[in-house]
Amino acid sequence: MRQGICLLDRALNIAHQEMAAIEAGEYDKAGELARQRGDIISQAWSLLGDESAEQYRSRLVSLAQMQRCLTSMAAGTRDVVVESLQKSRQGKKRMRGYRQSLGHVLQ
Repeated sequence: MRQGICLLDRALNIAHQEMAAIEAGEYDKAGELARQRGDIISQAWSLLGDESAEQYRSRLVSLAQMQRCLTSMAAGTRDVVVESLQKSRQGKKRMRGYRQSLGHVLQ
């Protein structure tokens, strides 16, 4: 029983680390932490017993709240990355246009 609770506490700690990694722009690290967190939650779930259901419940509620925050942060980050890629593409088009114009002038 206690081992499952400890695993859920560890998963919550990893979720906080994951949030810090997303905030720092360390997306590979955040992905690895998310995988670890999922594995730990699966292990904890397999240890669930009737006598510890309420303790599990409180930690799972905390993890669910953290998951909502992480999902929101990830969506915001995705939007920033998409916008950055669009700006990069526009910059490439502009440079290509300058290069073509310069080529015509030099001929």
